[in-house]
Amino acid sequence: MASLRYWLMAATLLCAACSDDDAGPVVDPPPAWQVVLDDADIDRVALSVWGTSASDVFVVGGPLGNTGLEAMVLHFDGSGWKDLAPGGADTFWWVAGTASDDVWMVGEKGRITHYDGHVFVDHMSAVTATIWGVWPFAADDVW
Repeated sequence: MASLRYWLMAATLLCAACSDDDAGPVVDPPPAWQVVLDDADIDRVALSVWGTSASDVFVVGGPLGNTGLEAMVLHFDGSGWKDLAPGGADTFWWVAGTASDDVWMVGEKGRITHYDGHVFVDHMSAVTATIWGVWPFAADDVW
């Protein structure tokens, strides 16, 4: 009888340890694209994106010849987008930088602009053609 009690107790403990809720390992969902801006959010063309992190992103572009609109510089700070209103009608085609306070934008009619986190400063260019790219390696080394 003691032997039967022992086996019943062992079977009860084993059943208690078992679970009908065997979901297996927790798996994170795969990475997926997420819409952060759409046609309803902007009235100009977005042409280039650059940033230091997921919460510090710049998008540049502009009107592409549509009169009445100015060049576009948008900044995402992790919680929302802000139009930085750089002025001028010449569209920016490229953006790159070394930090959020050292951002360079170039574009139509030889436009070269630097953003220091507060102010846009346009720089003279020796060309009137569209500049398609800018590569800053350091604050004092920009190509």
